[in-house]
Amino acid sequence: MKRTLIAGIVLMVTAGTALVPEAGASTTADGPTGRLLYVDLTASTDSGGPLRSATPSGGSVQDLGKEVSWYASPSYSPDGTQIAYTGGDIGFSVMLMNADGTGDHRLIDAPWAPAYPRWRPDGRAIVFQYDGIAQVPVTGGPFTQLTPKGRYELMASWAPSGKAFATAAPVEPANEPDPSTGSVRIWAPRGQTVRKIFSLPGAMRVDWSPDGRTIAASANGDLYFVDSRSGAVRRITNTPGAQERDPIWSPDGSWLAYSVDPTDVTDSPPSSASTIWFMDRNGGNRRTAGVHGVATSWRSGG
Repeated sequence: MKRTLIAGIVLMVTAGTALVPEAGASTTADGPTGRLLYVDLTASTDSGGPLRSATPSGGSVQDLGKEVSWYASPSYSPDGTQIAYTGGDIGFSVMLMNADGTGDHRLIDAPWAPAYPRWRPDGRAIVFQYDGIAQVPVTGGPFTQLTPKGRYELMASWAPSGKAFATAAPVEPANEPDPSTGSVRIWAPRGQTVRKIFSLPGAMRVDWSPDGRTIAASANGDLYFVDSRSGAVRRITNTPGAQERDPIWSPDGSWLAYSVDPTDVTDSPPSSASTIWFMDRNGGNRRTAGVHGVATSWRSGG
């Protein structure tokens, strides 16, 4: 029952190792703007911690009064006024609250732990990882299974048009559990039908760019850009001794946030040593936010 969650993990365990800045790191004044949601792992012993928001420079930190797991992966609504996350008092719920942490309430309970909620572009529904991918209306009510049950379909991310969504599949069902296979898949908006399959062994996380052209993905501890039309794959990071994962595009598509953990241990939760970094849309101009944890969502404005 926990396989859906464990299959969605691609990270690190050890803490306390000094992280050497990556090639191309920048200290220039110009950079990303807006506001990031993140799970603060500074004092984490079980890969969970306070849910906070901050500017990309690590300033104006706001504590939202929630302790969440890293896979709760809180997500801003398209208009930035609400946050979806998973957990709740029983740990098996899709939850919804205002962006300042007020108005917390349960949308739906799942038979086992859901993860990685993501909003549909029209703001009317939330998809989440659960024995495949499911969807629940923001008004609550029964959820709909979008992808077949029992498959490794992880972390859905919608195309900005709302006409398709992407998932990560770390292994192909026919070859399970062969780790040498894997892909990024594009599904029809109502699920069930796979439109495209782009090979990417070990794919674990995806985030579709605001311009619809590029799917950022993490696989085997590195980041990749996948062309959403042709499927061409470009490796963006190759950092021995560190894991990069959890890519999140900025609202204008100019920047990518991601987490870095100074260990090469894969298939494990993020550690307290994880830090949030940024790169531009071409994979350069890398810089750190100086914040420990995992970024989960990004909105425009303050």
